[in-house]
Amino acid sequence: MPGIVGMFMSCWRVRKANEATSHSSAASMRWNRSRAGRGIDPSLPRPLKDKPGGVDHNAGVMTPTDAAPLHDSPAADSPGDRLAALTAQPPYWTAHAMQEQGSRFFQHLGAALAAADLANRRLIFQTWPGECWDFYQRGLALQQTAEDA
Repeated sequence: MPGIVGMFMSCWRVRKANEATSHSSAASMRWNRSRAGRGIDPSLPRPLKDKPGGVDHNAGVMTPTDAAPLHDSPAADSPGDRLAALTAQPPYWTAHAMQEQGSRFFQHLGAALAAADLANRRLIFQTWPGECWDFYQRGLALQQTAEDA
């Protein structure tokens, strides 16, 4: 008897997997046909929003490229100097700025930065140097306003 139940469950799993695959490929084919009909190359990746009326969850959130740098530091012109400045300071205000002012990605990156040890902090700073520098400058501004209050 367990062999029959196992065989039934195996067939059911295969059937469900085939239904899921056929549905997604049919949707993908419809998507590509509609893009080709509008003169868009179907080989290009889909946009972030699936529908024209879809919800953009990051609307209104400032990203590092939206804002001008807050401070011009002549001591930190080269990437090596910036990395040294980032690693020399505690990450609290940089992580706080990421979590408070960043998009979802930068909010999570700020949480990771706050929890990271020195080696992982350096890895984060090396991977996203421009963004981390921007949030470092924003963190300095937040620190200044907190001290003034």
